[in-house]
Amino acid sequence: MKIENKKGIAPLIATVMLIVIVIAAAAIIWTVVIPFIKDQMSSGTACLDTVGMEIDFQATCWDSTGEPEEPNYLQVKVVRDSKDFELVSLIFKATDSEGNSVTNKSSESLPGALEDRIYKFTLEDLGMEPGTVITYIAIAPVVKVGEKEHTCDFVSSVPVESCAP
Repeated sequence: MKIENKKGIAPLIATVMLIVIVIAAAAIIWTVVIPFIKDQMSSGTACLDTVGMEIDFQATCWDSTGEPEEPNYLQVKVVRDSKDFELVSLIFKATDSEGNSVTNKSSESLPGALEDRIYKFTLEDLGMEPGTVITYIAIAPVVKVGEKEHTCDFVSSVPVESCAP
């Protein structure tokens, strides 16, 4: 019986193979992980810029007079600071006296930097039953970063009082 003399991989070839594996792993990380992290960072930064957007407490109120020409409505004044971001829409969350909440998304007449807008919603607009009393209103901005839209957390929430003097 003859025993063959088997040889392993030469140390130089093994070293070259390890270097190639490390370079391939670095290339995969560079092309996949880094863009993912950058995207997450930019969306987080965009939502931080929206923190200066708020609801004006004094101009936000609930009119429950029920006049025929203008039925019960919720008036909300949104004020935006000077931060520069692309606002795509606003999500309004109305909460009634029993703690039930509904949301309404508006993409019309959005405030630009250093601007404010007044929005009016009827109970029907909000999908609430007649006679419902709205006690709180909150807003969440939806911003565009690159080609993606990001819904930020609610940045402002205020109690709603009657518009009657």
